[in-house]
Amino acid sequence: MKKLLLVVSFMVLVSVLVWSTGCGAPTPSPKPSPAPSATAKPSPEPAATAKPSPAAPPPAPSPTGLPAGWPKAMTITTPSAGASISVYGTAVAKIIETKLKIATAPLNTSGSLEAAVAMIKGDAQLTATTGAEVIYAIANKAPLPAGSSAVMRGLFWGEYGSDTTFVVRADSNINSIADLKGKRVMASRPGQALYEDNWRATLEAYGMTEKDITLMPALGQAEAAQALKEGRADCIFQASATPAPAYVELANATPIRIVSLSDAAVKNVLDKLPWTMKKVIPAGAYKGMDKEAVITTALAGIMLRKDLPDDLVYAIAKAVDDNIGELTSVHPSFKTWTIKGLANTPYGIYHAGAFKYFSEKGYLTQDSIDKHKKYLTQTGQTS
Repeated sequence: MKKLLLVVSFMVLVSVLVWSTGCGAPTPSPKPSPAPSATAKPSPEPAATAKPSPAAPPPAPSPTGLPAGWPKAMTITTPSAGASISVYGTAVAKIIETKLKIATAPLNTSGSLEAAVAMIKGDAQLTATTGAEVIYAIANKAPLPAGSSAVMRGLFWGEYGSDTTFVVRADSNINSIADLKGKRVMASRPGQALYEDNWRATLEAYGMTEKDITLMPALGQAEAAQALKEGRADCIFQASATPAPAYVELANATPIRIVSLSDAAVKNVLDKLPWTMKKVIPAGAYKGMDKEAVITTALAGIMLRKDLPDDLVYAIAKAVDDNIGELTSVHPSFKTWTIKGLANTPYGIYHAGAFKYFSEKGYLTQDSIDKHKKYLTQTGQTS
């Protein structure tokens, strides 16, 4: 019996072994993952927690390091050397160069007409010129080129008058405009309204014309002063803020006098020339001048091309505003200037960039805004 049980048990064991080997090999255990190497990169984070891609880098700066569209250099034309308006233009140019890092090149010309025309034709970006040229440009009137109203825009207007003066030696017997009959008067600048229109309107008030004087070409201020000193002219007619540097130098060697105008003469000039106003030059303004002189003064300022970028002109206006002391210190007649004064009294259209800056700062008077709109309407423009 025991043998029978042993046999059965053995057979069962053999069956089990046969069955297990016949049904397939057991699944091998998975190999463990290899340990990460010292330089292995971590697995990327799941999409749900991935960090956003960094923003695209800003565009590369222009080769000049200036904002896109800004010129790397600018030219500003001014009247002849020695004129205060040339000092004005040069001072603004210096602020542009030192504060905005744009190379500037002030260019002296024969007068405000040549200065304005050079800018209109594209030989310069800015000009220091008078209200006469601006008003002629607004009217598209010769001698300004056709289409000038679409090019010329204003940056600064008021606070500045280019004094139109008949200057004689202090030892001269010329005490009135009427005394100029038969005298050599250096005044002729063909096509330049500031000069031609003014001296003609002044003579007219005294019943005179160019036939009553010996009319001579008007030289640059320094050259004209030298001609008066040397006796090559009896009177010189010039335009410059008082005290004019060339006159100061002249008076130190040869005392001078400014011929005073009658009330009728002043009225005649102001009626005919809308860019002028009355002014009194005090005694002692120049060596040898022992009495005050009544004259007319022509408004003048800084004009520029309409096609200059708005943000550039905005930046120029801001730079001068932030550094007004650098402008007021360069000439005695500039010492009371304020940016609000320079921003107002327009006799033409503001550049859009300047208009934006002055508007944001609250500098503009309603009268200035109305004049700006009037000139735009007059020329059929919107900006």
